Amino acid sequence: PRDSDGSPRFLKPILTYWIVAGSFELFGISPIAARFPFLLLGGGCILLGSLITHRIFRDPRVTLLAAAILSVNPLLFLAAQATLPDIVQSFFLLLSITGWIGLITERTCRLSAPLAWLGAGLTIATKGVPGVLLLGYSLAFLLFNPWIRLRRKTLFPMPWVVLGIGFAVFWYAFIAACHGQEAMRELFGDQVRDRLVRDWWRPLAQIPSTLALYLILIGPSVFALFTRWDWRGLHNAWNLLPVAAQTCCLYILGWGALLLPCLAFVSPFTVRYFQLAVPLLCVLFAWLILRGGALAYHTLCRWTSAVTLILLCFVFSIRLVMFELGEIPFQAAELLLFVLISGLFVARWIQRVDDLPHRSAAIAAHGILAFAIGIFCLLSPLSTPDQSQEMAVVLERTRIAPGQFDVWYIGKPALGAKLRMALGGQFLFHSAEAETLTHLPGPAPVIISQERHANIQLAPMEYLSIPISDGWQDLVSSRLVAAWWRGNLREFLNGRRERMVISVPRIALVQGAVQLPKEFSPSDKTDSFWTKESVAVED
Repeated sequence: PRDSDGSPRFLKPILTYWIVAGSFELFGISPIAARFPFLLLGGGCILLGSLITHRIFRDPRVTLLAAAILSVNPLLFLAAQATLPDIVQSFFLLLSITGWIGLITERTCRLSAPLAWLGAGLTIATKGVPGVLLLGYSLAFLLFNPWIRLRRKTLFPMPWVVLGIGFAVFWYAFIAACHGQEAMRELFGDQVRDRLVRDWWRPLAQIPSTLALYLILIGPSVFALFTRWDWRGLHNAWNLLPVAAQTCCLYILGWGALLLPCLAFVSPFTVRYFQLAVPLLCVLFAWLILRGGALAYHTLCRWTSAVTLILLCFVFSIRLVMFELGEIPFQAAELLLFVLISGLFVARWIQRVDDLPHRSAAIAAHGILAFAIGIFCLLSPLSTPDQSQEMAVVLERTRIAPGQFDVWYIGKPALGAKLRMALGGQFLFHSAEAETLTHLPGPAPVIISQERHANIQLAPMEYLSIPISDGWQDLVSSRLVAAWWRGNLREFLNGRRERMVISVPRIALVQGAVQLPKEFSPSDKTDSFWTKESVAVED
């Protein structure tokens, strides 16, 4: 892995990069190919969460309810759409916990021990420290808990232990051997040193936030907090659970409790890190709802389904009206997807024949997913086009003589990475994070940069700068609200616009080494410096 300037990048282990590279090899270089494996892993988290629920409670109703809660969990819902290591870590972490739970419930290492050790090794290979923490906690719990203790031979099957440790350490050993202490210090800084808070008071403030986020991020099931609980029935249900199931529940609660101070001491304090615990807490929450407040939760799910149905009709009506008015184009694929999922939800909602809370939750979850897709279908035609796609269209139509002129991108690294993907790997260019254009090497390189930097640093007589995309600088919610409150929201937004331009050496245009698309080519009347004669006069 490398940074945008070409230097090796050791902040994260290699595994996530390999997943993206493998998808590129199979499907070609594109944003869809980059996101595809992460969407699969997000679905895999729902599957593993359901499997963990089944292994603990052996109750199809609890399993279905847990799957419904996980399917609309905001953490998994958003993380699966981002090409970040978090969802990869969540999948392998749940894979490992599936194995540890299996060891508690089955007390055999036939399949559970391989899942436990391989999952732990791959979790460490994905993001490091959280996987080490999970492995240490799981071994300590299974060895020393007072309810169900496992024999060391069952817990440490040597072939799988060696393989799991091999997966865990190979990348760290490789970079230590090839790149020395500097690479290890960079990795350690990202994993430990730079992640710890510096102010003594910050963890005291973040611990209450951690507790609150534990509940909020469980998702729609937080409605159960407002129900009437049958605490006596819940106590009796707990006593009826087998000892193995009780031990598994305490294992999950212990993991959540262990992460509570860890998350409070992390900087920056971000919800992404709660993926380590929230999916597992959803498993316990499903059982808690079904045993503690089933009737009230069923009523809330029915109301949620009814409200969602009204919202779906509203979204569909707006989409139809905007299409009739010519505000948005007809997009058959998106509309078909929206109608199909909404139709399935409506069919399930109409044919509901029982009052079981787990079925009501599944129907409500289906409606929430349909509503989310409907909002996407409604807003996607109105959103600002992707800057990387706009820039890629211009570059693909721009003819640049190979070997004579370098193309440099200077701007946000994320946009540069998206531009590479939009070009499908067929167009090589350099990138730099610096905002200084004059230091770039090569004979008058072609530059893609922000308009304000090009206007200030590049001489108009030497470079022709043409806007190729239009976007926004980072917009802060509080400033947006403040601008709206003052009544100058339009002026604020106009001041935050950020155009990207392509700056081409005029001499390259005259010599034909660079050819722009026709709509960008200035005429002789508008730009006298364009002609060969004017260049000769200037020379």
